[in-house]
Amino acid sequence: MDLSVNLGKVRLKNPVTVASGTFGYGREYADLIDLNSLGGIFTKAITLEPREGNPGPRVVETAGGMLNAIGLANVGVDAFISDKLPYLKKFDTPVFVNIAGTANYDYCETVKKLDGTDGIAGLEIKHLMS
Repeated sequence: MDLSVNLGKVRLKNPVTVASGTFGYGREYADLIDLNSLGGIFTKAITLEPREGNPGPRVVETAGGMLNAIGLANVGVDAFISDKLPYLKKFDTPVFVNIAGTANYDYCETVKKLDGTDGIAGLEIKHLMS
């Protein structure tokens, strides 16, 4: 059965994707799911420079679930391209990079670094309030 769908100009083999921010850079879940079975992978947020995120505690359990304030901890765009993307390129699954920033400059420079990079199907933009 053909379950393929289009996301803009990108053809996904099925509509099952992972939500950005919940799946790390993919490797973290590769022992739990075949990354080739997904329609798309949306990475955790990437910023121009590395971010350590918020100090702990960053997760609090509540009666209805949990609250988190991780603070978009990430390796930064350069380390993503050199250290994380090569792993994701091993799979036959489109990769969408979630990018975040606090100023227009952050977004523009991050997009410039990602533009034309092999293995990236698209970008997801997350606006941060300053």
